[in-house]
Amino acid sequence: MVKTLPGRATWVRRFVVVAVTALSVVVSGCASNASSSTTTSTVVTGSGSSSTSTTSTSTTSTVDVGAVAGVWQSVAVPSGVSGTLNVDGVSCSSAEDCIAVGSENSPSGTAAVILGTTDGGLSWAVQTVPPGTAGLGGVSCPSDSHCVAVGSSGVLVGRPGGSWTPVNVPRVSYLVDVACPSASDCVAVGDGYGGGQLVLGTSDSGSTWMPEPAPTNEGPPRHVSCTSVSDCQIVTYHRGEEVILRTADSGRSWTPGTLPAGPGFNAIACETAADCFGVGTGVVDISTDGGHSWATETSPVANNDELTSIACPSDNECIAVGYATSPAQGAILLRYAGN
Repeated sequence: MVKTLPGRATWVRRFVVVAVTALSVVVSGCASNASSSTTTSTVVTGSGSSSTSTTSTSTTSTVDVGAVAGVWQSVAVPSGVSGTLNVDGVSCSSAEDCIAVGSENSPSGTAAVILGTTDGGLSWAVQTVPPGTAGLGGVSCPSDSHCVAVGSSGVLVGRPGGSWTPVNVPRVSYLVDVACPSASDCVAVGDGYGGGQLVLGTSDSGSTWMPEPAPTNEGPPRHVSCTSVSDCQIVTYHRGEEVILRTADSGRSWTPGTLPAGPGFNAIACETAADCFGVGTGVVDISTDGGHSWATETSPVANNDELTSIACPSDNECIAVGYATSPAQGAILLRYAGN
């Protein structure tokens, strides 16, 4: 049986397009037909010099979206965006207030972009970014007055609709994502100088950062989600394959989670210990048992579009973001509104 979350009814497409044609995305709902598939993956995990090999098997239900009636809407490009926009991260502090981050590519180079909405994703506005800030990969807003964004320039600390301040983080090549389970505590993941997986932590709202235990024998991380200071999940690579790693002891040990079947998996977001959402290449995945099993809702068209991040501030509202890969390029902003 395909699982659905209470109140999930309709996805409303909000897409930001720069000189491109209409894009396609994800429908949420119940279908009359469904199929299931099983994927088995093996990952080596451990802490320090020791490691263990663990095999994880996932069973994923695939929804037949042809039987789902969707509602699709588009919005104009926010003023201030002149190049091709990719959106890589999103976070919502309430059902109305969300921040999305990414990069704007133009002939003059790549620059960071921060978008804000105060109406639940119905409209977006470009926010002021400190000069010289390169692309941003992730953002977390634990409150209406505080957000932390990360990217190739390190860390920005700010507030929706207000100013953003760079924070110096030494020996960091690139930070790809950040999760703040509280207003003071955050975990950021990325690449350190010389390569290797990097996990950083802060307990003072992002002012200072210190190295935290990271999974061993793994590739560069792509995404992090934390429901508490000690409980986090990282999407990363092992021997070229995507994996989800979980920790319940602040990174001292890591175990493999269940990966949804299907195309590339980019991000996971757990709003509670039970309710998790995942996004990837043309799909939104949902779980009601903490990510142990998944129901996959597949895009009706443009299956190569990349969904890179998702945030669900309430039982019937979600924002998912990403970028189109073909036939034209541009950012994707999805707004889901249930009954």
